[in-house]
Amino acid sequence: MCGIAGIWLKEAADSGRIDRAVEHFRLSMHHRGPDAFGVHRSERAAFVNLRLAIVDRASSGNQPFYAPDGGSGIVYNGEVYNWQELRAPLEGKFPFKSHTDTEVVLASHLAQGDAAFAALNGMFGLCIWNEADKSFVLARDRFGAKPLYVYEDAHCIAFASELKGLLGLEGLDLTPDAAGLQDYLAFRYNLAPRTLFQRIEKLPAGHLLRFVNGQRRELRPYARLEITEPALSRPTHDYVEELDALLASSVKGQLMGEVPIGVLLSGGLDSSSIAAYVHKAGAHLKAYSIGFPEVNEFSFSRDVAQRFELDYVELCITQDELRGGMDRVLRELDEPIADPACFALSRLCQRIREDVTVVLSGEGGDELFAGYGHHQLATVPGLGRDQAFVEFFQRSANNIEAPQWLRDKAMPLQHLRFRPHFDRADSLLSGMQNFELHTWLPEDLMMKADKIAMAHSLEGRFPFLDLKVFEFAARLPRELKIPTPGASKQVLRDLMQPQLPRSVLERPKMGFTVPPAFFLAPLRERLAGAIEQLRHGNLDGVMDLDAVRATLTQYYEQPGSVPVFKAWNLAVLLLWWAEVLPAYLPKQLPKPLTPVITPAETPVTIHHVLCDGGLSNRFNALAFALVLRNKFGGDWRISWPINNWCGAAFHELFECELPVDELGIDHYKAREAEHLLLMHENQVGFSGEHLVINRQLQGYEDYARHFASGRSVVYYNNLIPGFASFEDLRQALAQLRPNAVAARRALDFCQQHHIGPEVVGLHIRKTDFGDRVDDQALFKQAQGSSTRFFVCSDDAEVNARFATLPNCAVFTKTAFPEKMVAEAGWNQWTQDGNGRQFPFNISRPSASVVEGFVDQLILSRTAIMSTSNSTFLHTAKLFGQTQFLGGQNAQEAAPAITPPPPMPKPAERPVTPFDLYALLNLIRPWQMNSDVKVRIGAPHDGGYVMPSSSRRSNTVLSIGIGDEVSFDDELAGLGARVLQFDHTIEGSPSRHPNCQFHRQGWGASDSAPLVSLKTMVGMLDWSQARHPILKFDTEGAEWSCLSAADSADLARFEVLTGEFHDFHQLPDRAFFDTVFGVFSKLNETHRVVHLHANNAGGMVMIGGVPFPRLLELTWMRISSASFYGHSNEPIPGPLDRPNVPQLPDLHLRAF
Repeated sequence: MCGIAGIWLKEAADSGRIDRAVEHFRLSMHHRGPDAFGVHRSERAAFVNLRLAIVDRASSGNQPFYAPDGGSGIVYNGEVYNWQELRAPLEGKFPFKSHTDTEVVLASHLAQGDAAFAALNGMFGLCIWNEADKSFVLARDRFGAKPLYVYEDAHCIAFASELKGLLGLEGLDLTPDAAGLQDYLAFRYNLAPRTLFQRIEKLPAGHLLRFVNGQRRELRPYARLEITEPALSRPTHDYVEELDALLASSVKGQLMGEVPIGVLLSGGLDSSSIAAYVHKAGAHLKAYSIGFPEVNEFSFSRDVAQRFELDYVELCITQDELRGGMDRVLRELDEPIADPACFALSRLCQRIREDVTVVLSGEGGDELFAGYGHHQLATVPGLGRDQAFVEFFQRSANNIEAPQWLRDKAMPLQHLRFRPHFDRADSLLSGMQNFELHTWLPEDLMMKADKIAMAHSLEGRFPFLDLKVFEFAARLPRELKIPTPGASKQVLRDLMQPQLPRSVLERPKMGFTVPPAFFLAPLRERLAGAIEQLRHGNLDGVMDLDAVRATLTQYYEQPGSVPVFKAWNLAVLLLWWAEVLPAYLPKQLPKPLTPVITPAETPVTIHHVLCDGGLSNRFNALAFALVLRNKFGGDWRISWPINNWCGAAFHELFECELPVDELGIDHYKAREAEHLLLMHENQVGFSGEHLVINRQLQGYEDYARHFASGRSVVYYNNLIPGFASFEDLRQALAQLRPNAVAARRALDFCQQHHIGPEVVGLHIRKTDFGDRVDDQALFKQAQGSSTRFFVCSDDAEVNARFATLPNCAVFTKTAFPEKMVAEAGWNQWTQDGNGRQFPFNISRPSASVVEGFVDQLILSRTAIMSTSNSTFLHTAKLFGQTQFLGGQNAQEAAPAITPPPPMPKPAERPVTPFDLYALLNLIRPWQMNSDVKVRIGAPHDGGYVMPSSSRRSNTVLSIGIGDEVSFDDELAGLGARVLQFDHTIEGSPSRHPNCQFHRQGWGASDSAPLVSLKTMVGMLDWSQARHPILKFDTEGAEWSCLSAADSADLARFEVLTGEFHDFHQLPDRAFFDTVFGVFSKLNETHRVVHLHANNAGGMVMIGGVPFPRLLELTWMRISSASFYGHSNEPIPGPLDRPNVPQLPDLHLRAF
């Protein structure tokens, strides 16, 4: 495996330019070939190879290779597994000097011309040149495993294995390509031949591109991939035996090499099959598996590794560890690919490379044998091709058309160019497979596999993508792929049935990834900075950055209104264009992937964090300075000037061990030679050495270089950088506490007014940003609602008005912000007594700051409504996420919140949209620190998405089972004792000995045949209960039963999950109050962690809000996990499945 590159000058020879290009190729792609570097030079051209030596590792295998007469040669990246078969007829005709596949490819091309490419069984990107006619040909393998990028303008042609190999060349035209951007925004990756740049193309898989004397002559396919669907023509066992021989041959051929080889092992069908054939080949390899502490497939992969005598290596990682590597992975990918699976793959490749140089993987099995969930569309009765085409694209693409983000709003319907894959196919299923073979497989799966593995100098190999295995799959009858609805990859399952454990053969398909919302959560300010930076570049001429900003603002401020994958696509593109691309441009090499110093090498220097502006801005500066202190050490001091922005001293608000002074920016400007200033923008006229955050400082490695310099750093920034992870901030804030008096005032108020997550928090700002909130409209909505609110405002009149409402709690303040010049507006320039000018006419006395801080602490305990984009609101949310008030950081633990007294309700008061908002707020899913979930039970109705700890439960109470017991059976099979209750059936369909059935139903009280929850709880053995679960589906009886249930009984269960019915009755006030009361009760001890709409009930409109009739909800006990804000995962999420497979799932935006 290698990297290749080349340049051809169309005009006069320029040896200096060629030399600089060669050096750039060597430096920018060194990771692809650390073992050797070779160059072929001519007057106007250079062709380069960087070698990762695997076969014939001696110097005889170094490239370029030449024809016997020296007139032609090759640089090559890849592996051809049938090279010995191809070499045999060439012996005696070609004087071979090595035992490499590279030399065989050159010899075959000399003998057969371009026809030789079709016979190559493997993966490759190559260039073969001929000096006689000044020509060269580029070719990419049929599955696209090895990428090849090509640049062409009037002056030169250049190509490289990676995009960065071209971007750093001098004199290139990098005008963005609107069509390429549209492809990326729709599919999350670029479809060859398009890239993000007009003059750079990606050679399509299975194609060759020829140039003669600097002129393009042909771009054409040399091989076509097409899956057909013939009728079943022979016994099934014949197909099984044929596949057995083909896989055995493929794996054996891909074990070639003179370096250590490993195998990726997920415990799924594809990777386990590869492991089985590795064992059959007599190879003793290491097997690698990755997982999270709370959810993984280790039990399956461990079983497979033991069965096939593989040395087994488990890599257990945290999600925060993945998020911390986000910037590194964006660079490894080389071009934007918005696939969250990349993060885990990168970490795994990093670990694998410690032991081996080559790894086998199971990619291709789903594409060849129809293993994806959307392939089930082919089983839907009566689904025509037109309808199926649209439905398939809705599932395959995040946004088929993306004109709203492009300046050209009238772009053609790009997706229709894929329609021929469906129209000429034998069937809908083969049409889907052919589409994926030309898009998803080469440009996502293979692209990320190549880029990430090669970033770690690791070669990936894919036995399912063997030419003969493909030819077998391409003529496979549908009965051997999806014989019945719900089945998949049937011929492979039949083949592996005697070899693999049943648990592997029958387990549902699982993926290992992290929801994009997890990565998006801390990126808001960083994305805003990227947009502003890009306004000065060429992307602004193609993309409508205002529309992009509006979409991201909507995503963050109106959770659920923008699908998370759309926001993630935009985020990856913006970060790549603003932060990764500049590092690739001429005279700039990629940044190091790790900091250039270690903490032990950091000089002990006095650093300062300058906290200026409003309180929340100061808090942001302090929070990230504490992060920097944790990472780079040094002695730190806090500068907290008292001025019109903040009249309160530091110790009136916080407690911290660091020394504090009241020095302001004027002090540091007068001593600018003594410090290096790190700032958001130089708006203060600082003429000394300074760096701009989010431009020159884009990651911890940038900070590390400057902290290593020995200079005294002054950190002056009121925004927390987007790359700071939640864990970084949580650890930093453990060093900071709210002032004990302020915390006590907030806690006392929360206790007195029953403030908790069932209360909606409203922040109404009326001073410098007062035009953003309509307090009159909010007052009217609150006035007609039964929802309880906490209202905080910087305006005395607003506070007093809301305090008159019986359902609104308001903290009484004695001081408010004031104007410095009474006759001027809040947003007008003014100056203080010392003549210092300010852009805002505002003064915040000490008492107003302290009492505003108490407001903020109280607000952090509520379900905060996003009424503005102010730092006050974001800081309150961060307080809540880190439990800054109460929990570990508070002076003392927060008191328990008791249920509020009942509110008097007017008769027949209608249910308002604001009531619905409050109800939705009660069931918005939360994100756990270890936000890993699993699906337990059937892949349709009867299965539930649960916290991963549920798999370790030994105590389950299952109420209302009917004829679907897959949930119960799965947990019983994992060792849980399951008590089943249902009075509507004779007996349990389950035959598992761990399931105990009671023909009794659930009631509000004991009245035969119904029993109360308390009675059921008394029948469970609690002496050694672990991770107890309550699961119910009682067709509407849940409301009265949960209303009557004792909260203490509910609190005994770690997880509550069930189906809730009859939401179409919400306009009825009595029913609404019952629902609101049940959810409020459950939220006292648990938090919602998953929500899914049962598509059997459809949707109804209630007060203009679309609401499902049926909901599946899962709660996690608050004391059993830590939470850090509401989840932005799309609904349905990646583990959800339609309850009725024949109907589309319901997408919930309002949640």
